[in-house]
Amino acid sequence: MLQVEKQAEPHHQEAACTFNCSEQVEDAIRTTVQTKRIRVSEFFQDFDRLRSGFITKSQFIRCLDQNLNIKLTPDDYYSLTEKYAIQGNMVNYKLFCDFIDQVFYHNDVSSDPSTRLIPPHKYLGTIRSVRPLSSSSEYQLQALLERLQRYYQFRGISLRKCYEDFDKHHVGLITVSQFFRSFPGPPDLEQSEIEFLAKKYEDPKRPHLLNYLNFHQDVQNFRKGCIDASKDMLQPLLLKEPALPEHTLEEILEKVRAIVFRNGIRTTEFFKDHDKLRSGFITENQFICGLSMAVGRQAQLCRTEILRLAEHYRQQDGRVAYKDFCNQVEKACCPSSLENSADIFITMPLKTCFKSTKMKPKIELTPDEEERARKVVDDLRRNVSKRRLMMYPYFKDYDRGKAYSRTMTKSQFARMLHFLSLEVSAENLKLLCRIFENADSGDVNYPKFVEAVDEDFHHFSEESEPPKRTPMATKVQQSPFQPPESIREQAPVHLDELMARIRHHVLVNRLRICEYFQDFDPLRSQSIFRSVFRRGLSSLGLSALGKMEITDQEFDKLADIYADPERPHYVIWTNFVQDIECGMLVCYCFMMFLLFPCSHGYLEAAALIFSFAMLT
Repeated sequence: MLQVEKQAEPHHQEAACTFNCSEQVEDAIRTTVQTKRIRVSEFFQDFDRLRSGFITKSQFIRCLDQNLNIKLTPDDYYSLTEKYAIQGNMVNYKLFCDFIDQVFYHNDVSSDPSTRLIPPHKYLGTIRSVRPLSSSSEYQLQALLERLQRYYQFRGISLRKCYEDFDKHHVGLITVSQFFRSFPGPPDLEQSEIEFLAKKYEDPKRPHLLNYLNFHQDVQNFRKGCIDASKDMLQPLLLKEPALPEHTLEEILEKVRAIVFRNGIRTTEFFKDHDKLRSGFITENQFICGLSMAVGRQAQLCRTEILRLAEHYRQQDGRVAYKDFCNQVEKACCPSSLENSADIFITMPLKTCFKSTKMKPKIELTPDEEERARKVVDDLRRNVSKRRLMMYPYFKDYDRGKAYSRTMTKSQFARMLHFLSLEVSAENLKLLCRIFENADSGDVNYPKFVEAVDEDFHHFSEESEPPKRTPMATKVQQSPFQPPESIREQAPVHLDELMARIRHHVLVNRLRICEYFQDFDPLRSQSIFRSVFRRGLSSLGLSALGKMEITDQEFDKLADIYADPERPHYVIWTNFVQDIECGMLVCYCFMMFLLFPCSHGYLEAAALIFSFAMLT
C-alpha cells in the first residue's frame, strides 16, 4: 500500500499543477468566445434537459471540442474538469459559464466598477491574426498601403465588400486563391507586391487562410490618418469663406415663389411624407431636406438662406410649420379656400410678374472664341436652311420643366444636335453652351439657340413684346348679305334689331338657349363672367365661324344691357334668355292669330304673354 501511495504522489502533484494553470486556460477560452461572439451556456444545455446545471465529463469535453471548436491539450481538459467537477463523474458547467461570461474580477472589491472590468483581448491587428514582419518589410508595407489607399479612396472601393461573398460564416477568413481572385488593386501593381500582402495577412494558426479584415482595418486606419492631416492643413483655408450678398426674408420668399409658380412645383408633396399625422409641423432637419429637394437647385438657395427660412417658421417646441410656408409660397396668385368662394374673380398674373430678377452676367469671350462662335453659328444656319429643318419641335420635346421652362440640359442639347446630324466638335459644343446658358439653372436656352440658327423661327421672350401678326394671304370670302366690316364697325348698334336677329336665329334652328349657359353656372347664381357669356353666344352659333356673326360693339351692347349691378364684369344670363324666349312666344301667338282669326284663344294668350313680357 505504501508503494502504491508513493506511486500516486507524483500524479497528485501533477494534478495540482494543472489545476493552477486552469485560469490561463479559461482566459484563452474567454478570448476565443468573445472573438467569435459565442453564448457558451446554450451548447451545454442540450445535454442538460432537466436544467440541473450538471453534465458528465465526456459531454463537457465534447462541447468544448466539437460545438465550440476549441482545441485544448489533455492536460487542459483535465485541469478544467477537475476544477468544476463534483462527486462522481459530473461537472458543474453553469459555474464554468458564469466564470467565462463574467465582466468584472470577482476578487476585486473596488468601489468603482469601471476599474474592475475584464478587458477583452483584441483580435485584429495583433499577433493572434497577423504575422510579424521585419522593420524594412513594415516600411515597405506602409508605402504600399499609402498607394492602395489613394486608389481605393478615389474610386470608392471597399475591401470588405469585395471579400464578404467568400466569407459565408463571417469569421474574417478567406483562402489565398480567393484573395488573389478578387483583389481590387491598381493595374500597375506587381504580382510580387500582392504576394507580399498575402504573406503579411496570412493567419498564424490556420495555414492557407488570410484574414482580410486586418487588411481592411489597416487601409481604413491609414485613410483616417490622412484625413486628419488634411483637415489640419485645410483648417486655415476653411475659415475664409467668400462673402455672399445677404438677402432679406421677403426677397428669399419672392425668389422661391417665382420658381414654384414658373415650374408648377407642389411643395407640400416634399414635406407631408414626414408628417404622418398631417399636423402641419415637422422637424427642422426634415424641413431643410424637403426644401432643398423641392426648390434648392432651381432657386439656387444657399445654406444660410434655407436656415433663415427654417428659423422664420420655427415654433416654440423647435418644430417648423411647413404648411404656413407652403400656403405663402403656393397661393401667391389666389386666396386660400377658393373652393368655398366660387364667386371670387381671379386674375392670373402677367408673365413678367415672376420673371427672374437675376441678371445674367455678360459672357466675356476672347477674339478667337468670338470668331469661332460666329463661324459655328453660320455653318449651322447654312445647314438648317439647306435641309429646311424645323428644329424647335425637336428641342421642345426635351423641355424638362413642368411649366415650359425653355431650358434643357447640356447632355440633351448635345444629343439633339447629333440626332439632327448637326455635327459639332466638343470644344465648339462647350462654347455654344456658354453662349446660350440660362442664368437661373445653368442649362441651355434652346429657343434662343434655335432663333440664332433658324431664320424662319422668331421667338419672343418674356421681356420683349410679342411679334405682330401679319394678315393672312387668303381672307375668308365675305357674305354678300353682310355689309363690309368697316361699315359694320362704324354703324350704330340697335338693340331691337339685334334681339330680333337673335330670336330669328334661335327660332329657325330650334335652339334651347338656357342649356348653353347652365353648364357655365354650376351654382345656379344666374350670373356668369363676361367672357363666359361670349363663349355661350359662340356655342349658339353667334360668331364669325357660326351662322350669324356678332361684332364686338354688338356684344358690348348686350353685355352692358344685361350687366350684373352687384358684381362687375358679370352678366345676368337668365334675363337675356327670358327676353329672347318671351319675344318668340309673342311672335308665335300673333302669327297663329293671323292664320286662324276666328280662334279667340290665341288672341287672349298673346295678350297675356305680351303683358307679362312688358312687366318683366
